[in-house]
Amino acid sequence: MEDPENEPEVRCVAAPVFDHTDTVTGALSVSGLTSRITAARVRVLGPAVAAGALRVSRALGSGR
Repeated sequence: MEDPENEPEVRCVAAPVFDHTDTVTGALSVSGLTSRITAARVRVLGPAVAAGALRVSRALGSGR
């Protein structure tokens, strides 16, 4: 998760995507205004983004 450090009032939740060699090849992320992505929403989005990234990673052949 990135709090509004680089972009004021914008928060990002992200997770890495791994390829068949288990090398990071990309990322899956959700960004939005801090007024919409509250701490409570991050607790929901974090696991959802991580699960999505894991699904993509496995589709790419990752063993993670």
